[in-house]
Amino acid sequence: MSVILSGETLTIEEVVRVARGRDSVGISETARTNLEKSRAFVDRLVREGRPTYGVTTGFGQFKNVAISPDQTETLQANLIRSHATGVGQPF
Repeated sequence: MSVILSGETLTIEEVVRVARGRDSVGISETARTNLEKSRAFVDRLVREGRPTYGVTTGFGQFKNVAISPDQTETLQANLIRSHATGVGQPF
């Protein structure tokens, strides 16, 4: 069975089926379109250099530190890494 992500209807049971049962995952066209729009919006914020917490600025005590456009990808990768620590075997 496949779980189709719509951005609106994901249930705990579906998460468990994917995590434990190894069900496959797909994405609806509407969700894909919404993701593309969101990505374009974030890209525009970076391109324009607009202060946006955690996107074009640091986090917490570094919220007033501007992140250059060429460092935003590194910032986001490090954010994912920091939140993925302590979860067991590397993904």
